[in-house]
Amino acid sequence: MRLHLNILYFWIATLFTSVSCAKVITQEEFAFLSILLGSNSSSSADNATVIPVAVDRQIGIQISTSNLTVTYAAATVLAVKLAAKPTHNVTVSASFDTAKLTVNGSGSSPASLVFTENNFDTFQNFSLESVNNANDTSSFSLTTQSTDSPYNNLSKTLPVTLQVATAGILTSANTVSLEGGGIGSFGVKLSVLPASNVNLTVTFPGTKLAVDGVTSSHPGLNFTTANYSSLQTVNLRSLLNTTDTANISLIAFSTDSDYNSKSKTVTASIASQTRSLILSPDPVSLSMKTGEVQSFTIAPNVAPTSDVTVNFTYTQNQVNIKKSADVSYDSDGSFSITFPSGSAATQTIQVKAVSNLNITTGTINIATTVPASPNGDNSFNGLTASASYTIDTDNVPVALNGNIQNGIQTANSLTSNYTLTTTVDPSTSFVICNFRTAGSNILNASTCQINSSGTQVVVEKGGTSSNVTTNYYVMNFSSGISVQRGATTLSSSTGSATLSQTVNLNKAFIISYARTTSSGATDDNLKQVKATFTDATHLGFSCSGCTTTTTIEWQVVQWHSSSVISGNATIANGSTSITANLGSAVDLSKSFLVFNHSYAPNGGVGEEQNYFTSGTFSTTSQLSFQRGFTQGTIDIQYFVVSVPSGLTVKSNNFILSSSETNTCNTIPSAGVADYLKTMMFTSNRISAVSDSSALDSSSLTYIFRNSGCSAAGNTNLGIERYNNGDGSNHSASGTYFLLEFN
Repeated sequence: MRLHLNILYFWIATLFTSVSCAKVITQEEFAFLSILLGSNSSSSADNATVIPVAVDRQIGIQISTSNLTVTYAAATVLAVKLAAKPTHNVTVSASFDTAKLTVNGSGSSPASLVFTENNFDTFQNFSLESVNNANDTSSFSLTTQSTDSPYNNLSKTLPVTLQVATAGILTSANTVSLEGGGIGSFGVKLSVLPASNVNLTVTFPGTKLAVDGVTSSHPGLNFTTANYSSLQTVNLRSLLNTTDTANISLIAFSTDSDYNSKSKTVTASIASQTRSLILSPDPVSLSMKTGEVQSFTIAPNVAPTSDVTVNFTYTQNQVNIKKSADVSYDSDGSFSITFPSGSAATQTIQVKAVSNLNITTGTINIATTVPASPNGDNSFNGLTASASYTIDTDNVPVALNGNIQNGIQTANSLTSNYTLTTTVDPSTSFVICNFRTAGSNILNASTCQINSSGTQVVVEKGGTSSNVTTNYYVMNFSSGISVQRGATTLSSSTGSATLSQTVNLNKAFIISYARTTSSGATDDNLKQVKATFTDATHLGFSCSGCTTTTTIEWQVVQWHSSSVISGNATIANGSTSITANLGSAVDLSKSFLVFNHSYAPNGGVGEEQNYFTSGTFSTTSQLSFQRGFTQGTIDIQYFVVSVPSGLTVKSNNFILSSSETNTCNTIPSAGVADYLKTMMFTSNRISAVSDSSALDSSSLTYIFRNSGCSAAGNTNLGIERYNNGDGSNHSASGTYFLLEFN
């Protein structure tokens, strides 16, 4: 660019001189108009020539050119800025002949630009267009107005040359800057009225650009005598997020020979961009207790040029997710939000801890997707981020979810499925079952379990020799409880199972039931299995003489607000009882006993007097386990569970005399407040009787009844067996623990 120095105007302000005996002060103020010469299409200036004539500051205006040539149907830009910072706003007004020119799209004169202390050195544009397609001349006058006196009343008139337009393709820009993955546009029109329709083909590299939403076979632009001077917009989208260039070629086809084969090229300049997801806090590390909700925010670092889908994946039994404005949480392990095109608005994500495990750590993985090419902003595709969380379930209070579902059913089939009224969450639910059998074949030993969908209680036994009556109680909790479950078939006298989640051994206990496919009345040891924790992720099973005929259905319950004292106790061969010292006292109104055991017979096989065992508290720091006779060894695994809040435990001993098949035992302390919110753990033994067919008189069911046990109620426990003895009648006695939820 050739630089010519032209002093267009200058004004010398009045020189004031003041003389005093102490000091002489001289101040000179000058104003000038300086010119930066350049092409008439430039909208910025790289260099400026300023004649410094002021003592303390330079006052003046810089313009991009003094040679204004305006071709019809094309705009000529005059860029203007101030040379120095003003003390007050400066208005630069342009006066022009409205019969010949329009300025900034307006036919009203004058047109004005305002400069402030903040934008004084930023070029602003006057855009001049010719009204008539004719060769002519005109003028363009600039004046300033400001209360900053050096900037007030500066003026200069610039000559304007008007040129007739010839047939050609005009574009609003020669170069369009695109961010990687971003959008841009330019306008296209014809310079003069065509004699016939003109079609412009549009060609471009489809691997780099999408033009008007296509990457190939652009339909072209069509101009007629009616719309030739109207800009048609061409929309561009970069398909790359790399620095590159791409040319869009416009070629005219027409029977108008002046236009036919005319061409124009517009360059798309693509600049790679760094895109990211902004999370706050950063990093996101949520620490919650079960049931708590915490949140974080997410936003794109800049507004995308297409919708961006943000996908969240997570472990749904640990956390659930929703937007803050959503009503309900998404709980299927996947969730998404959308950043709309053109918006960088922050969105808030709420995370609810639902895990019932002791301490859970996890990650919410975040990834973006955009619509397929050519519509998606590729610079936002495939971004990733993450949010970590820790869920501490320690001391989370237990909360029963609705009523306890219970039922009593009789069946003879190998498998019986009892449908629940309300579906439960198996991970926060467990089932307690009591059985009474109509026969003493060990095939009648039954197990129960909640199915994987939480819709049924599944009762199974080894054979169909006799009816089994099952009394089940299903507890579902909204917080405070976690449950893992499984079935293990023993291949030898020992076995193991691996838990899917680590448990806190100070807060967990095992509920187990065993069944066998062995037949007969004398191998009762095959349905007596001891279940214990070998470590925080494994269970161990032991059974005297068991093979593949024995299956254990187990439930591992972690009660987060509880403290569990576990241990082993052995009733030796020749003994009827054993005591176990707990080491510390427990609150009997807040504590209950759960236990299981194996049985190694030493003669007297199949005699229920030797292995039916009851357990109770003999003191606040001691347990007592008892059986009816002395043969064989009982190996006991016990769990004393103490819960400081959320429930009250009521326990009692009971007895069925040798002449009774049922009893109506009075619940202590005037019963329970609501039997539908009360669960039970029970155990019993029978008196000494050498009888291998006593299973039907030793197995019991328990149900909440009213006084007299004629109907369901809150005051009594109905306890029932099939027989009071086969040949030799005998008594049955035991203990129950009722857990009454507050």
